[in-house]
Order: sequence, then structure tokens, then C-alpha cells
Amino acid sequence: MFAPLIQTTSALRISDQGLAARSMPKAFLFAAAALTMQHFVSIVSTACLDLLGIAAYRQGYFIHLAGYSMEVGEACSGLRGIMLMLAVSVALGELFQSRLAGRAMLLLLALPMAIAANCLRVTLSGVIMVFFGRRWAEGVFHTLEGLATTLIAAGALFVVALVVARFEQPGDAESAGQETPKQLGKGV
Repeated sequence: MFAPLIQTTSALRISDQGLAARSMPKAFLFAAAALTMQHFVSIVSTACLDLLGIAAYRQGYFIHLAGYSMEVGEACSGLRGIMLMLAVSVALGELFQSRLAGRAMLLLLALPMAIAANCLRVTLSGVIMVFFGRRWAEGVFHTLEGLATTLIAAGALFVVALVVARFEQPGDAESAGQETPKQLGKGV
């Protein structure tokens, strides 16, 4: 299990200045982040299934349910969802926020919303697997679950952007020397 990590860390270059961070392969960073996220998502999803009254037991990245086992794979770690939510938060910040603080808040909120959406996706897969069978929790249906939970997270981020924009003072943008927030549906 740790052989790929050991091989990539042995590829790091040590120079007179110490460990050269630029020599660290990007694949190592991605693998470390994916492993951490897989572990976190499997723990949270197992706890959520237990709270819903569904008997669930976690063993590594596997969640064992009554009659079924499901794996939180690298693709289900949520890293792509995080990147998507970060992009959505930047776009919403550009559209609705005139102040840097509002944009930064949206960017910071993107991470927990993406993680929560991914935990919801894995939990929902477990619920569907127990009540409707494995067929309904795989393939196209699994992809649709991911799309639905991502849309929920993006919608929540959209609502936060609107609420923060609503509480901004009208003169804040002009006094900061920035453009006023763009309003959808209004003429130029």
C-alpha cells in the first residue's frame, strides 16, 4: 500500500538548500490528497449511514452494508468536485461580489461545500444500495447522484453569494475603487 509513496519520496532531490519542493512529483501530491479525502469521506459517510439507522462498518476505504460492500475509490475522493466548486466560487464572486472579502469568503466556503456534497453522494449511494439494490447505485445512476449533489452544493454557494451581495452597502464598491456588482437581468 505504501510502496508508491516510498518510491516517489525517494525520487525527491536533496540539495545544499535542503529538500527541493519543486522536485516533488505532482502525482505524489495528488495521490496524498486523494488518499486523505478517501479516508475522510469513508469515515463521514459511514457515520451518516449509522445515523440514518443503516448498519454500516468501515474497513479502510470499504463500507460494508447489509449484504453489500462499496468502495470509496480514488475517483470518489472528491478532488474533482473541489476543483469544480472552486471554479464556481470564482465565477460567483466575479458576478455578485464587489469586495475582495466576499470573493474570499466564497472561495473558502467552496471547499467544505464540495466535501459535504461528496459525503452526501457516498451516503446516498449506500442508502440506495440498501433499499433498492446495487443496480440502482452504479453506472448511470451513480453519475446522476454525483451531478445532483454537485448541483445542490453549487446552489448553496449561489444562495450564499446572493445573501452576501444583498448585505453589501451600495457605496462599498465605489469607495474601494472597484466596479459595482454585476446584476443579472439588468440592462447595461
